[in-house]
Amino acid sequence: MLQEKKTTTVPGRWSWLVIVLAVYLVRVMSWAMGELWYDEVLTLTHFVLGDDDASFWRVFRVYPMANNHMLCSGLYWWWLRFLHFNLSAEHLLRMPSIACGALSIALVVCHWRRWLGGALANAGGLMLAISVVFTGFAYQLRGYSLSMLLATAAVSAAMELTRDKPARWSQWLLCACGLLLPLAIPSNVLVLGALALFLLGALHWRGASWRRSAWRVVPFALSVCLGGGYYFTLWPAFVAASREAGGWESSWLVAGQLLLALLAHGGVLALAILPVAWTRVRRWWLAKNAEKEPPEELPADDGDDDASFISSWLFFCCVVPVLVLLIVTGPGRAPFPRVFLGFVPLWTFAVLLAARVWPWCRRLDFAVLALLVLGNGFLWERGAEALTSSQRQRGEYPQNLLQQYYRGANQLRGLVQIMQDEEWQGGSMVLVNEYDGPTFRFYWAILGNDGRQVQSWNHITPELWRQAIAGQPGRRLWAVAHNQQAAADLFRRAGADPALPMELVARHGDRALYVLLQPSMPKPVRRKAPQRNMV
Repeated sequence: MLQEKKTTTVPGRWSWLVIVLAVYLVRVMSWAMGELWYDEVLTLTHFVLGDDDASFWRVFRVYPMANNHMLCSGLYWWWLRFLHFNLSAEHLLRMPSIACGALSIALVVCHWRRWLGGALANAGGLMLAISVVFTGFAYQLRGYSLSMLLATAAVSAAMELTRDKPARWSQWLLCACGLLLPLAIPSNVLVLGALALFLLGALHWRGASWRRSAWRVVPFALSVCLGGGYYFTLWPAFVAASREAGGWESSWLVAGQLLLALLAHGGVLALAILPVAWTRVRRWWLAKNAEKEPPEELPADDGDDDASFISSWLFFCCVVPVLVLLIVTGPGRAPFPRVFLGFVPLWTFAVLLAARVWPWCRRLDFAVLALLVLGNGFLWERGAEALTSSQRQRGEYPQNLLQQYYRGANQLRGLVQIMQDEEWQGGSMVLVNEYDGPTFRFYWAILGNDGRQVQSWNHITPELWRQAIAGQPGRRLWAVAHNQQAAADLFRRAGADPALPMELVARHGDRALYVLLQPSMPKPVRRKAPQRNMV
């Protein structure tokens, strides 16, 4: 195994854990204080708050859409009631997900050092804390952070089972993760399939026969079947929701996005997989053909044969189920890249273990290693943020593993507050596009307004203007859009007279509030804030 350099000072696990968690909180807290986005609002309103029936068990028995990450929805059901339904403090509302991300980092720093060593375990915790892939989803009120925590715990349990004397808790923890991961997100069965394949090969590599290895995997496989089999109890609704869910146009685009996410997450260390895997395959091939052909000199032993095999085999096991899913999906039905977030802990472990035996990484001092990881995460996040900002100015809504158009946004919440402060909400109808609709309607209703006053693009009818606005005293039609053309499209879709002028009355960030002016009504004017007397 790789030995730490005697001249290298590596911070202890507890001191470094405090530093890494501080980096993580600084990274995500500004995003966590932003407004809730589309899927978060759907999760909160449809499953956590509930309609007429707001019971806890309803969360696990209603599946009208794929947004119901059941285990996460159940966790937030309790959390929201603990907060006494405080919906105005988004960072407190998202705290369970933030805590799951922090626990994932703690497992890497404190437990993975058993196989990675202190330097790489510390670097792994920092990698998660600064990663644009991990942190971009760890704070959200969705099942992603919980999935990554359970997957991190499953990696720890699986590695414990490969030891000569595994801890007694390892099998129980692995089975618990196998039971809970499908309930967090159904697509996590791919992660569990990869772990089962990895465990089977790793046990055989450590000397167990194939039959004995298979028997040791059976309890884990049964727990996965039990967790995934729960969806058969609501199969018609599950199938209907799966068919209605959208997807990417091409599997090739998804594969490219996953490769880009791996590079953004692992940085230079992700390159360690290639030489380590190539050396492993070459040694296996030469050993296999040694009797048929004149023996060729084997590649030099890197001194850590177990680590090179496990890292290569784990990465291969991650690639197989992803490729199978991408191959069987047709055009327009390729899965969203975020359904593969459960693989992030597996990628992380494989990359770090490969870096442990990569000669280039061995020569790095810990300070240089930490700076490489920190710089990589910072540069990718800055680049993704700049690209997202420019795309949003053009009215685009990028949403992938590196970019989220909603991350840290507060424009819609700000516009709702402006309308409330100016008392413009009475007798108004507000038009928004399909991406902004749930968020705007949510904050509109929080302030005590009727949610039916907000109409999303896909629900706007051409009769809206004639039936609800035109010629009626005190009625106004508003539009929330990036620019004047987008607002005109919303008014046109509602059947408004194109000859009527529209006025820009407020702006917050890259969103603007427009009103359609009727001849019989005065133009709404924002009141100026009272000026303070200067002494």
